[in-house]
Amino acid sequence: MKTTILVCSMLLLLSGLPIDQELEPLVQVKTELYMGLSDRDGKPIPKRKWEAFKKGPLVDLLGGYTELPANGYWRNEKGHAYTEKSVVIVYVHEHNSAEDQKIDSLIALFKEEFDQESVLQIDTQVAYSFE
Repeated sequence: MKTTILVCSMLLLLSGLPIDQELEPLVQVKTELYMGLSDRDGKPIPKRKWEAFKKGPLVDLLGGYTELPANGYWRNEKGHAYTEKSVVIVYVHEHNSAEDQKIDSLIALFKEEFDQESVLQIDTQVAYSFE
């Protein structure tokens, strides 16, 4: 145990950090945007239009993201069941007002461009590393 404490203390000294300073974890926010690929009338969004949106506003606003294919299922207030091809956009970013504004702008553009009622947004605090 004493050896472990000594080794950790030596590493902190060599790193130039004060011994009593804690290392900050790499914590950010993971935003998931669930986007339907059909308009309000149930017509599929043309693939070329989705591809243009990805190469335009999506990458322009976010810079980088992960796209996952999905299928959405829900029941409306009258009990009618629906299914829809969808995508989930995963975006890891700092939590600040500038990032929030980018995401809000992206959602508004998507809803307008593809005649969507809504986009499900889920934000989760995450720790990350590249290895």
